[in-house]
Amino acid sequence: MLRVVRVLPDEPAIDKVFDYLVPDSFDALVRVGTMVRVELHGRRVGGWVVEDNVESQTEPDRLRPIAKVRGHGPPTAVVALTEWGAWRWAGRRAILLRAASPERAVVSLGAPRSSPRRLALPVATAGDDVALLARDALARPAVSVLRVPPATDPFSAMIEAARLGDVLVIVPSQVRATLIARRFRRLGVPVAVLPNDWARAAA
Repeated sequence: MLRVVRVLPDEPAIDKVFDYLVPDSFDALVRVGTMVRVELHGRRVGGWVVEDNVESQTEPDRLRPIAKVRGHGPPTAVVALTEWGAWRWAGRRAILLRAASPERAVVSLGAPRSSPRRLALPVATAGDDVALLARDALARPAVSVLRVPPATDPFSAMIEAARLGDVLVIVPSQVRATLIARRFRRLGVPVAVLPNDWARAAA
């Protein structure tokens, strides 16, 4: 049985998907989110698999095979989110997929952590208002927002979140992300900093 996938080219000017065959040699490598190269209008372009096992309206003998598998791309849930995001902000889906993809080809993610480690994180003191407020917010069953003044160091709030498991920290600059990662590593917390540690974060 032929396996057909839908590919969105990494061409912002072409906001359209195309159907391609998955060669047997690529069968185990291709999933939704996989970054591939395909033939399109006489040239080879990059793109993402956005749907798998589709029923194509194109005749089987007219379908072209995927030319190359570049490597891992965004997970399935993120791929679905980019479709909504492009609709919500009237933008190009390829731009969102590009932002969620590694800058260099990632052919292996490595092994994920089998179980969370018990980390010896610093205990908040009575004077650490940010940590205490964060602990209270994280204990609530509903979503909470913790607001701190611009000059306040929010790191103790991040530590409280890290006690509960993996944390996604979003900051406005690469420099700040690197500094926060350095502080976490001093505490023995495993960290992945994007974009260079994309594979580690995905694993």
